[in-house]
Amino acid sequence: RSACCDDAVEIPMYGVKHSLNVAVATGIVLYAALHYTQANVELP
Repeated sequence: RSACCDDAVEIPMYGVKHSLNVAVATGIVLYAALHYTQANVELP
């Protein structure tokens, strides 16, 4: 982990892919964050 960041995120990849571009990685992280927050929020 770098001294310049507080946390790091790892995206598990299966198969022959070795890397993701920034746009794809950002989309995966935002989707997961949205899914997590919607699952843990109680609506009135």
